[in-house]
This record gives sequence, structure tokens and C-alpha cells, in this order.
Amino acid sequence: MTTENSNPSYAGDLPDRSLGRKRNVTLKDVAAHAGVSKMTVSMILGGGSQSDRFSQETRLKVQNSARMLKYHPSAVAQALTRRRMNTVGIVLSQQFTSLLDDPYICGLLDGAMAVNAARGQNTTVFTAHVWHDAERSVPLFCDGRTDGLIMISPAIDSDVVQSLLDAEVPFVLVHNEDPDPRAASVSIDNKTAMKALVTHVLEHGHTRLAFLGGFPQSRSATDRYAGYCEAHALLHIPINPQLVSSLGYHYDVGVSETRRLMAMPREAAPTALICGCDKTALGAAKVLKELGFRIPQDVSITGFDDIPDAALLAPGLTTVRLPMKQMGETAANLLLEQIDRQEWTGRREILPTELVLRGTVGPPSGK
Repeated sequence: MTTENSNPSYAGDLPDRSLGRKRNVTLKDVAAHAGVSKMTVSMILGGGSQSDRFSQETRLKVQNSARMLKYHPSAVAQALTRRRMNTVGIVLSQQFTSLLDDPYICGLLDGAMAVNAARGQNTTVFTAHVWHDAERSVPLFCDGRTDGLIMISPAIDSDVVQSLLDAEVPFVLVHNEDPDPRAASVSIDNKTAMKALVTHVLEHGHTRLAFLGGFPQSRSATDRYAGYCEAHALLHIPINPQLVSSLGYHYDVGVSETRRLMAMPREAAPTALICGCDKTALGAAKVLKELGFRIPQDVSITGFDDIPDAALLAPGLTTVRLPMKQMGETAANLLLEQIDRQEWTGRREILPTELVLRGTVGPPSGK
């Protein structure tokens, strides 16, 4: 019977890093490695009731062989068809529960889908239930329905990126980067943009700035927090950890965190709220007004993204404008370039942002 150690050549069969040159791993390869029939592999990896016909030992043997050989259904589909599907996949985190209510995602999708349509490509949208479970999620994205993937904000510590590289699936990261030189990406300089925004607030005389940030697993969230810290260091102003939270980019976070912060004793409460996104800022502004605080006379507030509602706030929200549609367009073009050339480009595009000064920042009360 074939064992993993008796077939060491598989690990070195596919050394070429360029797309399309790597020999596709087939069901036959997995069957030979596991010492079972091709039909057995097909039935076990296909899941469902058919896999129950086999013993736990056989199922584990096949699954381990498929994992070791980095077998994915997409490899089989490409080997059989040898043709383009003319379809691009866009993978979103499940945290975006309502696409229509999220201007950030809508902007990215508008840009990417416009490019795809102009290039005769269809678009399929996937939701990633768990970024950290590549073994479960990557086969769903790479099942032969798409020619490549646009990955929107995968978690920093996710194994999905490395799995896509191993599977040689063309992809582009949006709002994230990967150290591997093959990984193409589109992003902004979140740290520099937030540093400029926070510096603007500090220069008005504030010394107690709360920070309502995103999840620490998010690249944009960690970079924006770094910008917040660098601005304080630049002006030699200490940071109070009690004024910092990282609970996600959500309206409800703005509501709950602002209630907590403004319940602090007056001498400890923040005089300005730095929100990691506009949605959080809108929730915070709602609570400030309900509590009787004037913006910016009593409390200043800023956002990040410049969604349409930011300008409608009274007064208008000071924020950072992101080129959301352009990011989607750039990601789609980078991906299609890889698919057309059948090779990794490793291109990393950093798009410019703009500091938008409106009416929500002023000197702290009493100054």
C-alpha cells in the first residue's frame, strides 16, 4: 500500500511559480498517493452520503493525500476544459451583512464589476464564513467557476492567501498585503492618512482623543491605529488606553462606545472621537446629540472613508476620502492582467486619499 513517505516525489513535482505551468494535481494522483482507486477518491472528496461507504481510516488517508498534494477541484476543471470561464470571483467577509447598506463595499463592487463588464467578464460574489479555515473555504472559491479572485480585506493571520498561492489561483488583495512577492494588492496608506487626520485634531488643542477602531485582525484597522499613535508621538501627547477600543467598523460600535466614553468623569472623558470609519462616526454623533453635546463646540468627531452620509451630517463630518470605486477598478484590472498573462505580477498599487475638512472639528471646550 502506498504511504506518504513512499511517494516523496510529489512534494517537488510542481516547482514552477508562474501560473499555468504547474502540472495540475488530478484525482488519479491523489488515488496513487493514497493507494486507493480513483473512484474512491472521487466519492470521498465529493462528500455527501457516498463517502460514508468507506472507513474512517480510508477517508482520512484520502483527505491527507489531497491536502499534502494541494489538490483542488479547480485544477481538475482546468485540466479538463483548458478554457477560460470569463468569470471573476469577489470574496467578502461575512461581516458585511448587507451589501446595499455598505457604501465601502458598494463602491468596490461598482468599480470591479464595471471593469469586468467592459472586458466581457461575469462576476460571482462569495462570502467567506471563516477567513482562517482555508481547507474548508478555498475549495469553494476555486471550484472551476472563476478564473481568479478579488479578496476584500482578508484577515492578517488568515491562511487563505498562502493556500491560494499554493493552488496557483490568480488573485488580488484589496485593503491588505502579503509578504510573498507573488501576491498582487490594491490598498491605501491607512497609517499616513490617519496620522494626518489625528494631527489636524491635536493641533486644535485636544489632548484626550478617543479611538474607535476596527478589529485587530484587519490590516486597515492596525494601520489606522498606528497612524493615531504616531500623531500623538509627533506632538508628544500621551495616549490613555481607556480611550482606545477595537470592536469593528460598525454603527452600533459608535453608539455603545460613545455612551461608555461620555459616561466617564468630565476630567477623563474625551474631547474628541477619532472613529475608524464613517459608519462608526455616525453612530457616535447620534449619541452625542442625544446626550446634549454640541459638535464641535463640546466634542469634536472624525470619520474615515467619506461615504455619502458623511456630508449630510449637521455639521458635515471631517473625514478621509477613499477612492473606493477606483480601488475596485484597479483590483479588477490587476487580476485580469494576471489571468491574461498566466503569471504572477506581484504588483502593489497604493492609491491616494484626501483629507476632507468639514465642520466637526474645533478647539476643545474652554479654549
